[in-house]
Amino acid sequence: MADESSTTEPAAFYERRGSIAIFTLSRPRALNSVNGELVTAADNLIEQTHSDADIRVVTGT
Repeated sequence: MADESSTTEPAAFYERRGSIAIFTLSRPRALNSVNGELVTAADNLIEQTHSDADIRVVTGT
């Protein structure tokens, strides 16, 4: 199996729908298991929502 960290796909995506921020984990071959890349991506996405005063809800899939 190829190393997930060598792919160019982000480990997580951020989508905004009005005042709702949606995080989507994107490591299907690893069954979305948590690794350093995913933790870093989630941390960056949380920082992004924290700095946006219009975000009222954060959810994940």
